Amino acid sequence: MSLSYRKATENDWELVRDLEKEAASVSPRFFLAYESEKEIKDYLQKDQVFLVMEDEQPVGTVAFNTKGQELAHIDGLAIVPSCTGKGYGTEAMRWVMDQIQNIKKAELVVHPQNSVALRIYLKVGFKIIGWKDNYFGDGEPRLELVKKEG
Repeated sequence: MSLSYRKATENDWELVRDLEKEAASVSPRFFLAYESEKEIKDYLQKDQVFLVMEDEQPVGTVAFNTKGQELAHIDGLAIVPSCTGKGYGTEAMRWVMDQIQNIKKAELVVHPQNSVALRIYLKVGFKIIGWKDNYFGDGEPRLELVKKEG
């Protein structure tokens, strides 16, 4: 597998939107894709958003933000449907875990019925610690996952 990662910039906002919309098209209830230019540009400023590239072609996005050396929040993982089932999501999450390896704790949330993403997160060492109803105000629950140092 020859994946590479490129930090998305404000100029990539349309590409990020299109990749995330395509990934969300499989099951929109699992994934809240940003749609407006302002939302996406705010997301690109708040988080470290990376394009997941296969042979120089973007196949998805992965995003996280950090709060010092204490906490990393994994904010998104999106792989386009034509590339799912190839291990790209797992590889992208392993890459993220390498980027944040000195952070004491990593956290994320996932829809409980998103079994593909849940398997990826568990495979890279996350543990389920809780359930929150209506997490994003969308009427849908989310599982809270965490990975601690060591």
